[in-house]
Amino acid sequence: MFSLRKDSSVRDIIVGIISAALVCFLGNQTFGQESVNSLTLAELEQTALLNNPAIQAYEQKINALKGYWTQAGLGPNPEIGYVGEEMSSANPGGRQGFELSQEILGGNQLYHAQQVVCQQIATAQQELEISKTRVLTDVRVAAYEYLAIQNKLFHLREILKNDQQMSASLETSYKNGNASRLDYVNSRIAARKSEQQLCAAQNELDAAWDRLVCLIGQPQLEPQILKADLNQTAEQKSWESYAHNLILSSPEVVRAEAKVAEAQKKVNYENSKNSQNFTVSGAVMYNTEEHVIEGSVGVSMPLRIRDRNQGNISAACSEVIQAQKDLERVKLNIQHRLADVYREYATACEDLAMYRESLLPEAAEALELAKKAYENQETSMLDLISAQKTYRETNIEYYDALCKYWTSLTLLEGKLLDGSLEDSSL
Repeated sequence: MFSLRKDSSVRDIIVGIISAALVCFLGNQTFGQESVNSLTLAELEQTALLNNPAIQAYEQKINALKGYWTQAGLGPNPEIGYVGEEMSSANPGGRQGFELSQEILGGNQLYHAQQVVCQQIATAQQELEISKTRVLTDVRVAAYEYLAIQNKLFHLREILKNDQQMSASLETSYKNGNASRLDYVNSRIAARKSEQQLCAAQNELDAAWDRLVCLIGQPQLEPQILKADLNQTAEQKSWESYAHNLILSSPEVVRAEAKVAEAQKKVNYENSKNSQNFTVSGAVMYNTEEHVIEGSVGVSMPLRIRDRNQGNISAACSEVIQAQKDLERVKLNIQHRLADVYREYATACEDLAMYRESLLPEAAEALELAKKAYENQETSMLDLISAQKTYRETNIEYYDALCKYWTSLTLLEGKLLDGSLEDSSL
């Protein structure tokens, strides 16, 4: 039990400390002074889009496919060769000349071959969009996590400063015989716990920064202050709204549809290869015996008795069905993942409403009442410490709830796409 003599100077000092803490807690909560080394979320996003290796890998995949598209449109090369005929001991020269031949492809095969690669490029472009969305989602989630810890750290610094001042005042009062040993020890414990929480939060912040800079492709970037407002939350949307939009516009669905189109174009290509090819050839020779120039022309084509490309056609048709079933799987998988993410989002919205409407105001009111009760000598210092602890923990929990809200909302707005640094399996 904290006790004071009628000398009011010590009580005034302690009440002043509590009042200063209230001003800090109840005032406009910012991260302190402006820093030259600061970043915005938009700057982080732009840096990530320029430097993330997953995006660069997909861009190179598209470039490679463009090369394959050019190659697919190139027909077979003509063939040229030497011809020597009717050479004997009586006429060693015989006929000497050269032969030229060209294979002609039927069924517009080159067009269909390019159409397959063209659709592969469209699929790769959707994969690039998926990669960009994953990067932006990961960066935003990491940034919101960093912001929440950054704000918690600021509060914990102020709390530690207040606890240390209170502990020092109680130490003076205890030495002067104006406070009990119990209150003095409790104040020291409170200061030590605040210091412990501050160290843990600092380690959390360092780890969050390390994760963030890896996502933007600049792991050597020094820690900076991140400027954004976590408190500007939006109106809650329904599950049906997100489910409808995801099925219609999810890049995963668009990619799966592109793969169906790619498989269908492959069927057309394999069918075109079942058409008849033929080879045209011609030869020009010099008859050394009669001293005249002779020529010949020929046309040949394979007899498609055994190989009519039926195996590849059948496989391509099966790949169409496989792609269609994979499209169904993707849609079901999106709704499956949406259920968990939306649950977290809905819970976070409810938690934020509760913190804003009741928990934060009531914790502030309890601290104010405890301060007034202490001023009127109606309660002990332990009650003040308890009220301050409750207010501190409520504010820290509020930032945790904000972090969960922004994480779940970012996943929903980011089409449930994250994991930009995982194996892309190009």
